Amino acid sequence: MAIRRIEEEHAENRGLRSLFSELGNELSTLFRQEIALARAETSAKLAQARSGATMIGVGAVMAFAGLFVLLMAAVYALDNFMHPAWAGLIVGAAAVLIGLAITQSGRSNLKARSLLPERTADSLKRDADVATRRTQ
Repeated sequence: MAIRRIEEEHAENRGLRSLFSELGNELSTLFRQEIALARAETSAKLAQARSGATMIGVGAVMAFAGLFVLLMAAVYALDNFMHPAWAGLIVGAAAVLIGLAITQSGRSNLKARSLLPERTADSLKRDADVATRRTQ
C-alpha cells in the first residue's frame, strides 16, 4: 500500500513537471510571437513616419516655391500693375495652398497617437488576461 502511494505521488509529480514544462514552452512561444508582432508593427509605423516626413519636406518645398512666386508677383504688381503680376499672385497663392495641404497631411501622419503599436498592446493585454485566468 505504501509503495502504491509512492508510485501515485511519483506519477503526480511527473504530471506536474510535464504541465510546468508545457507552460514554459507555451510562454516561450507566446513571447517570441509577441516580439515578432512588435517588430512587424514597428516597421510599419516607421514606414508611416518616413512617409510623413517626406510629405512635410515636399510640402515645405512647395510652400517655399509659392512664397517665391508670390514675392515676385508682388514686385511686379507694385512695379507696373500689369496682368502678369496678377497671374503670378494666383499661381503663387495656389502653390502655397498646395504646399500647406501636403505639409498638414504629413503632420497628421506623424502624430504620436498614430505611431503607437496598438495591435501589440492589445495582444499583450489579452495574453495577460489569459495567463491570469489560467493561473487561478
